[in-house]
Amino acid sequence: MKKTLGGLIALVLCAGSLAGAEEYTITEEFTVTGFEVGNTIDNIQITAPKCLTATAKTINHNSNKIDHAIDEAGNYSLYFEVSSTLQGDCGSNGDAVSLRMRGRHIHFTVNGHEDSSWVTDGSELPVMTVEYWAYTVDFVDYVGNGVIYGDGLEDSYVVRKRQLVGKGRSATPPADPAHKGLTFKGWEGAYNNVTTHKVVKATYGIAEIPEYVFTVTGFEFGKSTSDVKVKKMPSGCFSATTSFKRNGHEFEGTIDGEYNYGISFDVNVSDEGGCADDSLVNILKFTKLNEEHVNFTVNGSSLEYGYFKNILNGHMEYSASTIKFVDYDGTILKQELVAWGKSATAPEIPVHEGLTFKKWNGDFSNVSVPITITAVYEENPQSSSSSVIAESSSSIITTSSSSVIAESSSSGYDINKIPEIAFTITGLEVGKMVKDIKVKTPNDCFSVAKMTLRQDVNDTMQDISEGPISAALGALLVDISVSDTGTCANDDKANVWRYFAEGSEMAEIYTVNGKKGSISSFEHQVTYRFSSEELNPNSSSSSAKDEKSSSSSKKDDKESIFVSEQLPQFSVVAANRSIEIAGARVGSVYAVLDLQGRVIKLGRVQSANFNVPMSRAATYLVRVGDQTQSVTIK
Repeated sequence: MKKTLGGLIALVLCAGSLAGAEEYTITEEFTVTGFEVGNTIDNIQITAPKCLTATAKTINHNSNKIDHAIDEAGNYSLYFEVSSTLQGDCGSNGDAVSLRMRGRHIHFTVNGHEDSSWVTDGSELPVMTVEYWAYTVDFVDYVGNGVIYGDGLEDSYVVRKRQLVGKGRSATPPADPAHKGLTFKGWEGAYNNVTTHKVVKATYGIAEIPEYVFTVTGFEFGKSTSDVKVKKMPSGCFSATTSFKRNGHEFEGTIDGEYNYGISFDVNVSDEGGCADDSLVNILKFTKLNEEHVNFTVNGSSLEYGYFKNILNGHMEYSASTIKFVDYDGTILKQELVAWGKSATAPEIPVHEGLTFKKWNGDFSNVSVPITITAVYEENPQSSSSSVIAESSSSIITTSSSSVIAESSSSGYDINKIPEIAFTITGLEVGKMVKDIKVKTPNDCFSVAKMTLRQDVNDTMQDISEGPISAALGALLVDISVSDTGTCANDDKANVWRYFAEGSEMAEIYTVNGKKGSISSFEHQVTYRFSSEELNPNSSSSSAKDEKSSSSSKKDDKESIFVSEQLPQFSVVAANRSIEIAGARVGSVYAVLDLQGRVIKLGRVQSANFNVPMSRAATYLVRVGDQTQSVTIK
């Protein structure tokens, strides 16, 4: 108990002695050299003031003792001990004497930095322990050789210089870095009066951000994806692999049809060898790290360039659509593949006798979807052509002459103004030979390619290729060829025939021996159906005489029969905003016209009873086949 109390009294007395210790300043400076990056404690030299001796003891990195060279970034401290000698003149040296006095507070300077410490017991004599601080300053570059690109930007730099700077002193930057394509603007961040670890970044500017130009060949309508080649890239440091899409799905094959097509580019950029200081590579890195935009183009189209995890790998999509130009009759004039945002180039305008080109019926600039563009014409005043092509689904353009070429409709010809296309068959009589059958065509643009006679044989329709014609019912099928050369290229009747034969509508556009006949879509064929009586001239003549005799005996009966033949065989009634048609002949062409003769609705009868919706109240003319009725929607 007594020993413990005595120790406590000693400690209190010692503390009182320190608290009242005399302040003393060593006037001369300590100089430390070799405390640098790459050195160990063995490389450090300390020059002490006269009569004092300094010995380096340890190096700490971030408060942890190290035995290896100074290399990592962070905060460092050097511990060294200072002792004195009183030999010779040092016996009267104030600094030496002060260090011999325990508990004295000593002020000193190391490499220009002022600090202080206490004199404490050494192993034999009183010593002063000095802790000298220094900090690393990293001058880093965000572009150039050796840059490491990770998933984030924090690792994306190279240290141009790492310097260990004593507390309160200033770092010395390296030589200004130089990179092709970039202009060095200075170091970002203060590096004077250093009191902790610092990172100082090189900053750059770009006089002009270039375009990264890719050129592709073979990406054209009618060619195969195997023909597509990337012929030009921004520089030899760039490479690309391509894949193709059609309407968003992976695709290989011929580029045709009405689709959207795309090329996917996976771009790889090298920064090694000769590419280590390529200007386009440098700028690409710099703009990405600084979140600036660079312009990538493929065949002149600017594209969005997206990066993968590595800045040196990217991706872009080049898209295009097919554009088709057609003439008024559906003839394809040109098909091309046009990049999105670009404009198609119209073909040379075809020349048609009696017609003047008016316009193209659509916008083919700033393309983004497949479209079909149709040529629109108007008839010359002196022309007597009777062909009419509609401008829209709800109207037909008319002039004082018989027709105008317009833009588009479900059926391009005005059914009221189709020219007469008449075929005449001779030699189709009982007892005559099949080879004697002759067909007279509407004009020289029409010719007979093939004739097939079918007649009833034991309740079965059979082809009759030779021999005499029997009295059985049947049909004569005549395959027609229509020329499109010379004057026939713009012949009224030939134009009408081609329009309906190559379209999607069925229409009664011709007659055979006075009988109306319908042409089916995509069939260049005339069909003439006959009864057995029609093959026997005598029977036909006798029947005609009987009819004439009967009709002349009763005038009222004759007039009644005539009226009966002309009465419409269908009925119409208005129901709300629709026209209800009943009793129409299936396969006939129907049309709804306004009182000015403009076609509002046009189609083919699919069912005997059907409705036609109308958009507004008005009086309309309803025509089915060659018969017309009026109806008013209120």
